[in-house]
Amino acid sequence: METECARLCKTARDKGKRVMDVKLSAEKSFLLQILSDHLNGRQTALPEYEFDWTELSRLARIHQVDGIVYYQCKKNIPAEFADSFKKGYSAATFYYTNRVKAVEEITAAFKENDIKYFAIKGLDVASLYPVPALRTMGDCDFVVDTDDMEKAKSVLSKIGYTGEDVQNLQEWAFDGKGLHFELHDSLVKYDEKTEKYQSDFFADYMDHATDGKLDWNYHYIYLIMHLRRHIINGGAGIRQFMDLAVFRNNAPSPDWNWIEEKLQALSIADFAHVCNSVTEECFGAGEVTNISVIDRILDNGVFGFENSDNDSNITKSDMAMGKGPMWFRRFTGLMKSTFPGYDVMVSYPGCGFVKNRKYLLPAAWIRRFFYLLRRKDFDKAKSTINQSFIPEDEIKKQQDFLSKMGL
Repeated sequence: METECARLCKTARDKGKRVMDVKLSAEKSFLLQILSDHLNGRQTALPEYEFDWTELSRLARIHQVDGIVYYQCKKNIPAEFADSFKKGYSAATFYYTNRVKAVEEITAAFKENDIKYFAIKGLDVASLYPVPALRTMGDCDFVVDTDDMEKAKSVLSKIGYTGEDVQNLQEWAFDGKGLHFELHDSLVKYDEKTEKYQSDFFADYMDHATDGKLDWNYHYIYLIMHLRRHIINGGAGIRQFMDLAVFRNNAPSPDWNWIEEKLQALSIADFAHVCNSVTEECFGAGEVTNISVIDRILDNGVFGFENSDNDSNITKSDMAMGKGPMWFRRFTGLMKSTFPGYDVMVSYPGCGFVKNRKYLLPAAWIRRFFYLLRRKDFDKAKSTINQSFIPEDEIKKQQDFLSKMGL
């Protein structure tokens, strides 16, 4: 039976105004109203309830949406906070303009050198927003055909971007002109968080790309898979759910039947449904049923770093999603992190020699050990061992959250 509060919240959203949600702070509730207004093309009025501009400013900053708050509320922002919000707005538009120019330069160079590529997330997703420049991003990602990767790295170097020759686990990173770019040779790697059939689905990515752009339906499924990884490994903020909302509202001709079929086949449909429920509650007219999930998302900051509940999430998620008694999960987790399996090591930096030669795994582990030494990741190694002894109540808390997320 629908609660009175849920009914009121739903009615308020339908009218374009949010009633402060139960258990959400006034600042969180107003921030969601601002973001919902922005995505739905509405003006924002100050709420009738009291809120703290200092806390609203903090929330907007950690989620990198302060530019949107300024855009929606600039006439109502108190003078002592106006400069801070305006700086966020100016920075977003400045970097967006520079990023568009840089991406045009890079894609032109890729085409000139016959490099097979496409962009993911970034500017493509931003194009679905009411004001694309206000969808902030820390980097831009390109997926490049494996056979063209060396050529792509060389091209980036020639046009003024510097990066390491060694792959950084998931990507090759390049910096230049005040911007950060990443090259990937896969969309989803097969590891302890991903089943083989899931990574196989994303292995034929070039069949879904045309002229440097990924098919929107396929792109959406990748966004769900990418968000899943963030939720399990670290955390995710409200911006990633905004991305799902603008796809739902503005993507050209989405084929929801095809999308649902693939989500079911990839065993991520339950997670996708929860994500859609959250976006509907935050930015649509859905009943408020995921209060604790939304509250945690708003505590997270853009990538989860602001929320201490996300500390050691990789290990906590491994143990929460594992099987068998806890002592066994702890032991196997320690072994997996110390001696990763073939499917992890085959894509580990400098360990490609194990491909089709599993008997060389011990050599790859030694190579990995010296790689970590060279990067001086001693604290990380120590932390990995310590994480095997995370208190059981923290693991249970993560297990409960993953369950609520359909994971």
